[in-house]
Amino acid sequence: MYQFSWPKANPIPGFARHQMAPQITQLVGLNLSDAQLTLFESAILGSLPPHQVSQYSWFEDNGFAFMGRTSSANAIVVAVGIGQGRRGGIALNAGILDLRGAFQRQGIGKLLAKRLLSISLSLGTESVRVSANMAHGSYVWALYGARPFHRSGVEAEIDRRINKLHQAGTWGLLEVNMSRNILYNKNNSNFMMDLARMKRGSRDLGYELLAQGVLPSWKWEGYWDLTDQAQCGLVDALLR
Repeated sequence: MYQFSWPKANPIPGFARHQMAPQITQLVGLNLSDAQLTLFESAILGSLPPHQVSQYSWFEDNGFAFMGRTSSANAIVVAVGIGQGRRGGIALNAGILDLRGAFQRQGIGKLLAKRLLSISLSLGTESVRVSANMAHGSYVWALYGARPFHRSGVEAEIDRRINKLHQAGTWGLLEVNMSRNILYNKNNSNFMMDLARMKRGSRDLGYELLAQGVLPSWKWEGYWDLTDQAQCGLVDALLR
C-alpha cells in the first residue's frame, strides 16, 4: 500500500468522458471503455448530495487514476481511483473519504461503500483497496467487510482504543471482553466487520470503538480480495 497524495497528485487534462477513457487506459494499462468509466463515475457521484457534486477532477497517483471531489468549505472530500491490480485486472482504490459538519452520520459513507463494492462486482474487479484514515472511514470500511493488510498493527491500535474506552469509564468489563474476544480470534478473518457490528442495547459499540467521537481518528489500510470466493460471497451478501 502507499500514501495517497491527492490533491498534490498529477492532474489529468480533459474532463469529458469520451476524452478520459483513452488517457486513463494508457495511464493504468487497462482497456477501459466509456461505459465502464461512466459506471465508475456515476457510482461515486451518485453517493453524494446532488448540490455538492457540480465539479470534480481526475488525478493520477502511483499508477491509479483518481476521481476527486472537494465541496465548498471542504465539507466533503472524496477521491476514488481505478487502476491495474496485481493479477492484471481492474483494481479500485478508495483513497479519501472525509465528511465534516452536517454531512457526518448521514449515511453518505455507507452509501459510497455500498456503491463502490457493487460496481466492483459489475466490473469484474479483482480487488478493492481502502485507506481508512478519516473520522468515520475506519468504521464504515470495517462495517462492509474490509480486511486489514497488516493485522498485528491494527490489533495493537484497537487494543489501545479498548483500554482508553475502559479507562474513561465509557466501557465496562463486558464491552472490553466482548471486543477482545472478537479481536484476538485468529481464525476470524472478518474480525473488523464483527467489531464494527458490535452493539449493546441502543448503543453502537462498533462506532464508539472505530470512529472518531469518543476517541480520536486513526488509520488502517484494508482490502477486499474479490478473487477469494469467501470474501466475494460476503460482499455479495452485504449488498443484498
